[in-house]
Amino acid sequence: MKKLIIKSKEEPWSAINITDEIQKEIAEGFNGLLLIYSPDTEVNILTGEYDEVLPIDYSRTAQNILAEARPYTAENGEAYTFIFMHACEKVIPVTDGKISLGLLLQVYLFDAVGGGKDRVLWLYELEG
Repeated sequence: MKKLIIKSKEEPWSAINITDEIQKEIAEGFNGLLLIYSPDTEVNILTGEYDEVLPIDYSRTAQNILAEARPYTAENGEAYTFIFMHACEKVIPVTDGKISLGLLLQVYLFDAVGGGKDRVLWLYELEG
């Protein structure tokens, strides 16, 4: 198990491409699955096609979906509801120490709150 710290952006609803940071943590020659888990209730882990503007689309879509359910009763309920609808973990295949997502898929940390916080990720290599 490895611990990885990712600094969130200041803006809420931001997607951060963490593919390179994840790749650096994978053991050379490892074959199996990598479980990426965040214990933080304000972020989720997702895979998506690499495109510089897609994080903007992810952000806008999340905000539009959540706007339908306003007002929220809990403090920060909008962020928690979004994370509830998505996974705080992602399992990805690894072959010979390399993430095996295909040509265009990347790994993103999606942060509903932002604020420049340190976000903790736990990485588990599952041999298979």
